[in-house]
Amino acid sequence: MRVSNVIASPKVVTDWGKWTNDQMGKHVFPLTKRRGACLRYGASHRWRLIRFEALGASFRILAAYRQDIDEFKAHLALEHASDMTVLCSWEYHGTHPGWHIHVNCDEVSKITPGLARPPGVRLPGGRSIHRQQNFAGTSSPMSDNAALTVIQKRFRLDPPDLLSFRARP
Repeated sequence: MRVSNVIASPKVVTDWGKWTNDQMGKHVFPLTKRRGACLRYGASHRWRLIRFEALGASFRILAAYRQDIDEFKAHLALEHASDMTVLCSWEYHGTHPGWHIHVNCDEVSKITPGLARPPGVRLPGGRSIHRQQNFAGTSSPMSDNAALTVIQKRFRLDPPDLLSFRARP
């Protein structure tokens, strides 16, 4: 199994999570080889954790953004008992051009678990032409809805069933 297989495969989202600015616990995205043993975003970021199943395995997407500095990151990881294997990260930084992905194209079994960014490639390269320059993909600023749209498109997730979010009487 490779990252491209995971992204292209049919998925069952088990938890869409919600956007929050709350402090993130270590259990949200554990990474044993990272200092602090996890990947965390603080109150300066809006973040959301999405869980899904595909190809007989469980995955997480940790997404976070900041409007004030034009920053977005979405990390796709394979779940293990007490660790994660980060497969790729979609990113945008206002300090350098365009949307890009950091990805390891090896078999998932060959990627070292516990690293926030395993060795791999950045596509497009830092000095290459970036087709998508805008932070939110449009001229409007990043928002919760725009960030969720980016996640759905990049990781090929079907939109959540809006009826399941209706308030109950």
